[in-house]
This record gives sequence, C-alpha cells and structure tokens, in this order.
Amino acid sequence: MLLVRSFLAYLAVVPLLVGPSSAQQEGVREAIETLAGVGSRVVGYPGYDEAAAYVEARLRASGAAEVRRDTFPVFVPVDLGGSIGLPGQAPVPMWGLWPNGARTPTLPQEGLRAPMIYAGKGDWGDFNGREIDGRVVLLDFSSGANWLNAALLGARAVVFIAPDATSLREIDDKVADVPLDLPRFWVERDAVADLRRRATDGEVPVEMFSRMEWQRKTAWNIWARFPGNDPELSKETLLVSSYFDANSLVPARAPGAESAVGMGALLALADRLGREPTPRSLILLASGAHFQDRQGIGAFLQRYMRRHPYYRAQQLDSLNVDMFIGLDLSSQSSELAVWDNASDFTLKRFFAPFGRRFVRYAEAVNPSVESGREVLANGISPIRGMDWSTYMPGGLRTAGQRVFDAGHIALTLATIFDGRQGINS
Repeated sequence: MLLVRSFLAYLAVVPLLVGPSSAQQEGVREAIETLAGVGSRVVGYPGYDEAAAYVEARLRASGAAEVRRDTFPVFVPVDLGGSIGLPGQAPVPMWGLWPNGARTPTLPQEGLRAPMIYAGKGDWGDFNGREIDGRVVLLDFSSGANWLNAALLGARAVVFIAPDATSLREIDDKVADVPLDLPRFWVERDAVADLRRRATDGEVPVEMFSRMEWQRKTAWNIWARFPGNDPELSKETLLVSSYFDANSLVPARAPGAESAVGMGALLALADRLGREPTPRSLILLASGAHFQDRQGIGAFLQRYMRRHPYYRAQQLDSLNVDMFIGLDLSSQSSELAVWDNASDFTLKRFFAPFGRRFVRYAEAVNPSVESGREVLANGISPIRGMDWSTYMPGGLRTAGQRVFDAGHIALTLATIFDGRQGINS
C-alpha cells in the first residue's frame, strides 16, 4: 500500500485549483486550459483528435517506459454545420442539439423556409393568440421542457437562445428519449437579437439549414506504463484512469473544461512518476468515449482485462492489474472521497478496509488540514450514518463501475458535494 500512499500524497491537492500558487497546480491548470481550448472533444470532432494527440505527447514526455494508443469504433452524431437568417441576408451560425433517440436535427437538403415566432419560456400562455402549426419557435433556453408544448402545437422546429448560465436539469429537459421528429437548435444570444426583436410581436420569415449525421468514428485509449523500482513489489500493478473526452447538449460545442479536471490530475501524476518512480508498477490510462456510455473503459477491459477463461484466451495481450483507481474530479468543490463503485451492501465488508486505510493515508500526508475537516471522506463506509448519496446526490456513472462489474477490485476517487452541473453544458 506504499504506492497508494504516494499517490494520495499528490492527488490531495488536485481539486484545490484556486489558492496558493504551485508548480503542480499550474501544471494541472495548463492541461485543463489546453484541453478546453481545442474545440469540441466529443468523439468524431477535430478537438477530440487534438486532445488525444496532446495527451499522448504529455505521456511520452513524462518518461514512461511504454506508451500505447489503442483504437476502437464509436457511433456519434456529427454536426456538419447549420445557419439561420432572413431570406436574402447573411445568415448566422446555428448548431444542432443532441439527437432525440436516433433522430438528428437534420433539415431537408434544400433547407427550411418558414415563419418564426418568439415565445419566451414556452408556457402555454406565451402561445395565446399565436399560430404555431408549421412555424419555427424561438425560445429562451431556460424554459424547462416547454419546447414539447411547441411540438404538441405543430411547430416545425425549435431554436433555443443561449443563456448566460444553465443547469444540468435544464440540459436534460431538452432531449427526448424517443425519436421525436422535431429538430432543435442552439444560437448565440447576440447573433439573433434582431430576429428575436422582430419575432416578439409578429412573425418573421427565416431560412434554416442544418445537417447532423450518425457516423462511425475512431476513438482512442492512450495508456502509459511506469515500472516499479522494487524487484518484488514491482510485480504488483495499480491502474489509474481518467477520461479526456467531453460531452455537451450541443455536440459541436463541447469545450469541456470541467470534464478535463481528472485528466489534468492524471497528466500531472505522470510527470511526477517520471521523476519519482514508486516501488510498485503503475499504468495510467486516458480513456476516450467516456461519455458514450463509458465505451473507452469497456474497450480497454475487452482488450486486456477479461477474467473469464473463454474471453481471456482471445486476448492478444493481457494485463494483470491488482487494483483500479478511477478519477472523477471537478473544480466546484475541494472535498474528495473514496468510493467502491458497488451498490450491493453485502460487498461493503470486503471494501470497508480499503476505505479506512485510504483515509488514514490521506490524513498522514495532509497533517496541516484544519481540525474537524475530513481530508478524504470515506464513501465506502461513511461516518455518522451517512451513505454515498449524501456525498453525491444523483450518483455518478464511473468507469470504476464497469471495471468492478468485470470482476476487478475497483475504487473511485471523486470530488463530492458537486452535482456536476457543468458537465454536458
């Protein structure tokens, strides 16, 4: 467990991105800013390719003994571009929202020409006295699921005006679980200020073009091996993982700064391991397609870590991993917890010693933390009658859950007391 202690000694400062300056914090910040600056990091977009190249370059520069990039296919909605404007005038950019089921917000090849009205938040009263059937409806984004009111009244399409800020609840309300045939779009507030003014009291004719296709794209898992420096302990291997992709309700606009915090920590850990080898061996995994139902970790497990003899015999290469630790970090809280990824209470007896030991190690390497504050919360067997939902209302969909389901010991280090409101935005 010396390896785990060394790891926690570094990781404890990662969520504290705001505070006293340090080279480690600046390194994490630089990685987050770089990843957030490449454009959309949804698989299939140029920003995802740039992010993968950056992560691979950082891992190679760290001094890892081996760096690999594995490929696997993913089907994703690719936005090929869109616009909206008055007939005969220069249009402004418009982006499609995530598909309703399989139905993408694609318009006819010749475009859509229809009257548009502005209906505010889309309450029923906002439609009083207005003809909606066959119209394009312009709505404020902060309108809940009221776009479905426009759908029921026969709208041809819905265009949402970008808000100053939003929430995960608002985002979730904008997608239907069924293939509802109502194209939905996103426009910047300033770009449609004139259209909004004209469409407030009457109708204004608009021309719209958009195409989004489901395409088979290549995703990557990038991983590095850091051998241990002890002849015996180096035979034990710890796999530490985070993801480098991002997601958004608007696939073409997914900079994902909040989603990059864990990867910033992983790359900083790689730099430290290159300078300070540990007794046990480490593998650092930057997984792709995490937001496509965690397909990145799934592909890695299928390729290297299946335990059933039938599937293991089909693997070209196998990795013997003694423990998996996933990083699910954010910048909205400085509190960190260790969790066992298990919902079965009968398994808590097995994982309880891990929770207690991790907490002791965290306390040992952070003696300066003020009295009464938990250095690392024990999400496996919480204190004072709490449970995991106390720390993370709504839960988390972690890579560790996939690893645990595959029969491996898997823990997650997660930022707690943060509902991940910035994810998908």
